[in-house]
Amino acid sequence: MANIHCQLLSATILYGLVFVGSIIELFSIAYAKSSFNGYCYLFYKKDKLPSAVPCSLVIYSSGGAAMYALVMAIYHGYGTIVASRESHIGRTMWVMPWLLINSLAVILIFICALVYSVGFHISCSKNCDKVIDYKTKFVAEITGWINVLLWCCLVGIEGIRLARNRRASSREVYVDPDASDVVNIGNIVPTA
Repeated sequence: MANIHCQLLSATILYGLVFVGSIIELFSIAYAKSSFNGYCYLFYKKDKLPSAVPCSLVIYSSGGAAMYALVMAIYHGYGTIVASRESHIGRTMWVMPWLLINSLAVILIFICALVYSVGFHISCSKNCDKVIDYKTKFVAEITGWINVLLWCCLVGIEGIRLARNRRASSREVYVDPDASDVVNIGNIVPTA
């Protein structure tokens, strides 16, 4: 039976969920925007046309997050398969770049979810149930906040992997029983 690297497997699953969530958010917002005659429905007030920037920010951020999550799901999935055969692979995979990118993604996705929620609240301050595609817009809001939670979990998993990999690599370098200065001198095999 092969050993499964649980952290790589959970990262693969989380990246897959982020991909699905980002696609749902992207299509929900694009569909709701198209039903609003192509205008952004966030921060909408009756006396003026809404700006396209809030919807564009959320749409492009979700699209970028979806592409990144798909690539990382494939990368971590492959790492999980290889690590089931060779146990050292999980410790030698890169962690720090993904931790930094995921930290930036948490901030960006949080800002997008916040912009969407505030803009949606301002647009729907009165009689939002009668608005066309209200449920689609609400699904996009909920999915945005679920994506924030998933990105936070990914940062946590990558942080744990970084700490465990550093501990494992320092153990491999510094705890070699043959090179220790406290090894019993009577057990050393003479080389001469």
